[in-house]
Amino acid sequence: VEAPAGAPPAARDVSPAQLLMTFLTPEGSERCIAFTQRPLGLDLRGAAPIRVKGTHSGSLAAHCGVQPDWILAKVDHESVLDKELPYLRELLERLLVRLPIRTS
Repeated sequence: VEAPAGAPPAARDVSPAQLLMTFLTPEGSERCIAFTQRPLGLDLRGAAPIRVKGTHSGSLAAHCGVQPDWILAKVDHESVLDKELPYLRELLERLLVRLPIRTS
């Protein structure tokens, strides 16, 4: 699920039942994806800025079109561009518990 392009910030408010992740593509565009279940199926790599290494086959991230080399810019509304991987892992562990586990 994606917020409409150019949607005002109010349209991108985060629901307790979703995790909004904003990515920057190599082409310079911004993609906001609202995950509503876990696991996400993302492999992340590197130091800041954190990049997508890949997605798991059949995962929510793959289904939503997340691509390798996208930069993770925000989690919900918090900028993570200057954050290292350990911080991001802790943040995601805290936030992901609010999402239901995908059963299929």
